[in-house]
Amino acid sequence: MTMEITQARHNDVIELRLAGRLDSAWSDHLAAVVSDVIRAGNHRIALDMEGVGFLTSAGIRVLVKFHKQLKGIGGRLAVIRPSPFVSDVLGSMGLSSLV
Repeated sequence: MTMEITQARHNDVIELRLAGRLDSAWSDHLAAVVSDVIRAGNHRIALDMEGVGFLTSAGIRVLVKFHKQLKGIGGRLAVIRPSPFVSDVLGSMGLSSLV
C-alpha cells in the first residue's frame, strides 16, 4: 500500500495531508518531504492524519524527530485530525501533545 502526501498552504502553515500506512516502508518518504518543506523556509507544519490507518514506531520516530527539530528553531509540527488509530497510538505512547 502506498502513502499519499498532498501539500497545501494556509497562511504561514504548511499542511501535509497523509493517506495510507505510515510504516517503515514510508517513513523515509515522509521524512524527505518534511525536510524539503523545512529547507524551503517553512517552520510551521500541520500533518493531517485523518487518512492514516496504520502507524508504526518508524513513523512515530519521524514525528518526534521533526517535532523536536522545529521546536528548537521556534517552529511547530502538529498532528491535526488524527484517525482514531493514530490518536490511540499517540496517546498510548504519551505523545498526545503532538495533537
